[in-house]
Amino acid sequence: MTSHNTLLRPILTIDGEEEFSLLSGKVNFPGSNAINTLTVEISDVEKEEKSVLGRKVEFYLNYDNNEGLPIFRGYITSFKPSGNKITLKASDPRIYLTSNMSPSISLTDKDNYDGYTLGSFLYKYISEKINEDEVRIGLDMLQDTDPVISLKGERKDKINPYDIIKKKLNENINTDDGLDASKKYSCIMVEGNDNSNITFVKRKSLEDNLPVFSYSLMDGIEDLNYTKRNPPNTAFIKGDQKESSTFKYGNRPRGIFNKDVEYTSTNSKITGRAVLERAGMKSLLADRAETAEITLTVNKGIHIGLESLVSIESGHFSHKDKYIVGNHIVVGKSISFNSNSCKTILKLNRPQPLISDYF
Repeated sequence: MTSHNTLLRPILTIDGEEEFSLLSGKVNFPGSNAINTLTVEISDVEKEEKSVLGRKVEFYLNYDNNEGLPIFRGYITSFKPSGNKITLKASDPRIYLTSNMSPSISLTDKDNYDGYTLGSFLYKYISEKINEDEVRIGLDMLQDTDPVISLKGERKDKINPYDIIKKKLNENINTDDGLDASKKYSCIMVEGNDNSNITFVKRKSLEDNLPVFSYSLMDGIEDLNYTKRNPPNTAFIKGDQKESSTFKYGNRPRGIFNKDVEYTSTNSKITGRAVLERAGMKSLLADRAETAEITLTVNKGIHIGLESLVSIESGHFSHKDKYIVGNHIVVGKSISFNSNSCKTILKLNRPQPLISDYF
């Protein structure tokens, strides 16, 4: 870990009161619509399980130009005593949209959200079911996707609200606009002064946006690991009317690398093989911009959010320069800390496969 003794002072609060026995911990932002988590160890072994479960926590790192906003805000979901310490785990407020904290929804022909977009569904559900007595999930930054994602025709027996969000975001392929609009949307949390705000953010173009941070071997990068993967070149598209099609990208000299695409025609005025192939093409092109997997250990930019654009400047990367140098999307982040040191790791470009959405 890199020492920042003069700049670093981790602070954990539980329901607004500082926990002075904080020892160490880790904040994990896995990306891919998964829920952010905080795991900490405290030495106050007198705390009772029932006194902390479900309580609100805020974690401040007080490092790297912190402007008073917490690195993480959420609710304690587990309590594990062990010897002379206790391990607490907290999840961001989206946990209230999962099966752990929220009753399942059954979408039927009688009870459904046919007239709602993804954004309006979230607003209604959170306002009526989660924020009844206090604001647990902020709505000040919530805005719809563009074009909007409709819940018309969505039917499912016993599904939790956040699974609906993830399902629709994964299915969404914008076939109405040009290829540059094929970027994906993600559901993220943005910390505010008083609450954590839920919103949708569109994957940025690597070429048409300015990075929020620049890194180099001489400035910010402590370690760099790199993996090059073959992007998908063949899409097998399945429509919602039992039709299917295949789209092939290029002549595929290195073999076939498959991707399955599900296409829902609810919002489309045109159906048929051509529409399916276009959906497959756009889905492939969205993925082909993210063929490099880069892990950066950095000592600045700790407050960079998921889906932010960063750049890596030319250095001594030799033959890897063409994959490493340039703009990249932050798709994951983790921060490990103790009382006087921290280690920040950024995952750039392709998200890693997840075993679970929030464990």
